Amino acid sequence: MPSNLPETTRGNLYLKAFWRRRWLMIGCVGATLLLGGAYVRLVEPAYEAQVRVVIQDRGLALDGQSSKTYDKEFLSTQAEIIRSPLIIELALRDTPPPETTEPDDDPVGTVHECLRVSPLAGADIVMVSFQHADPNHATDRIRSILQSYQQHLNETEQVAAGETLELLARREKELRGELESLQQQYIRLRAESPLLGDARDAISVETTTLKDLSDRLADVRARHTLLAASLGSVSDAEISLEWVLTQPLGNTLSHNLRAVYQQLVEARANVRELQNVYGPLHPEFQLTTNRVALLEEELRQQQAAAIAGLRQQLDVLIAEEQALEGQDTFERSRLKQVDRYLLEEQQLQANLLRIERQHTTALASLEGVHLADQALADGRASILVQILDDFVAPVDPIWPQPIPFMALSGLLGLFLSTVAILFIERLPLPGVLQATNHRDQTAGTDEGPVTQPSLASDESLQESFTDQIRELQEMIRQARRKETVDSSAKAPANSST
Repeated sequence: MPSNLPETTRGNLYLKAFWRRRWLMIGCVGATLLLGGAYVRLVEPAYEAQVRVVIQDRGLALDGQSSKTYDKEFLSTQAEIIRSPLIIELALRDTPPPETTEPDDDPVGTVHECLRVSPLAGADIVMVSFQHADPNHATDRIRSILQSYQQHLNETEQVAAGETLELLARREKELRGELESLQQQYIRLRAESPLLGDARDAISVETTTLKDLSDRLADVRARHTLLAASLGSVSDAEISLEWVLTQPLGNTLSHNLRAVYQQLVEARANVRELQNVYGPLHPEFQLTTNRVALLEEELRQQQAAAIAGLRQQLDVLIAEEQALEGQDTFERSRLKQVDRYLLEEQQLQANLLRIERQHTTALASLEGVHLADQALADGRASILVQILDDFVAPVDPIWPQPIPFMALSGLLGLFLSTVAILFIERLPLPGVLQATNHRDQTAGTDEGPVTQPSLASDESLQESFTDQIRELQEMIRQARRKETVDSSAKAPANSST
């Protein structure tokens, strides 16, 4: 149909075709409605029972206290447990499936296909739904599944609580025995240890004593080394009086030696003075000379005594050094022994503290499990399962729904009748008509005849519309011829005027 035809002409074509075939349209719509009504009447309806269930983990199996928190993974896990074959088998024992004409059906698989468990976002709630042809059976099935789920939770927690109690009791007994053994070891260590009072104070005292002994031994060794270097390789005659006077002698010996030396110095000074005044035979000069000789002899005796005292002092230093070395060795071994006892005591104390903490934790856990077991015995599980809705049988089926289904049936009949009328009347579809108009506009102009387009080469057009398009093009040619005749008749009149 070309685009230069009025819209009313194109609309009249379709309206006339539909009016001529109105009984066909009414028959198609009526047939689909009858078929839809028969389907609604004969098909087995499906009812869906729904129940909302609160599932919360209160944590009673650990410490006996409630810890209500939203956990998506926990709810997903519980939803899978509810849909598991184990729970379904328990529910089938409580509520057997209805009799079926197919004995080969798997009851567990059938229930699993019709059961839906969906956690609600942002809440500790799951939606449990079950579909069945019998609304009462659907409600009973949900009730039996939830009861089986609660029974499974209680049995599982009771078994887990019993095993946990046994393990914790065994562990507490082992820790108690180990704690008693460590306490006995600590008592024996304190009895055998040379430490008195606080171990740190004893270590401090022993360290101070060893330091004093080390200082004394170092001083004695220094004096011994000095005396041994001066007296060890020389004779008494080779030792000078000046060196002897510089050595630390005893009080009496040092006083006598210094007094004789001072008198000798004074006597020698008198001899030099008298020698300038008197001759060698003068009695006073001879008396002074004899006194000098006596003082020199006495000085030699005192020097010999001082050297002997120094050698005796060297022997005393050697003996004292040996004694101090023995004491130092003894104190060092004692300090090592004290340090070993201290280290062992610290290790025992650390082990005692660790075992005491573990024992305290085990006792607390054992008490918590006792409380949880008592709560289970009283009917209070660690997982709260609370049903929010009543078990009410559904009234309206979810499939089929009569009103929407019949409306869809009527629309289907209307669509089928429209397609059939277009095919019988050989009318083009609106999309095909627009494509044809576009080709007519591009094929010719207003001054020349419109050539027939080649429809056989166009795969998008149907062959059933070819004859109708030819008739429309013939009508267009006749209209244009009429317009040409009218224009040629008006031309002479205009020229004469």
